[in-house]
Amino acid sequence: MALGQIAARTEGDIYQAHIFWYYAAKLLDDNQNIEEVSFEYDQIAGVDDICIKYKGQGILENEQYYKSDFIQVKYHVDKRNAYSSDNLCDPVFNKNKGRIDE
Repeated sequence: MALGQIAARTEGDIYQAHIFWYYAAKLLDDNQNIEEVSFEYDQIAGVDDICIKYKGQGILENEQYYKSDFIQVKYHVDKRNAYSSDNLCDPVFNKNKGRIDE
């Protein structure tokens, strides 16, 4: 059983690294609006695995500009305790102490 848990953890770390490098590679593309990509961003709880900061006004989505995106990467092999979007938006669940405006 322990070997399965170690394998799942290792695969999760690899998956997180793949997503980080996907966004970090976009820094090389002048047509992208990405200014910075961080791994394990310490300034926000709950969605701290990858932080993407955008240049200028940010990115336009749903008629609003956003300066940052925060990604929480989860790799589950057992779906019983899988995260949901509702969990990640709940400040109590993700232990987020407040809003961060960047």
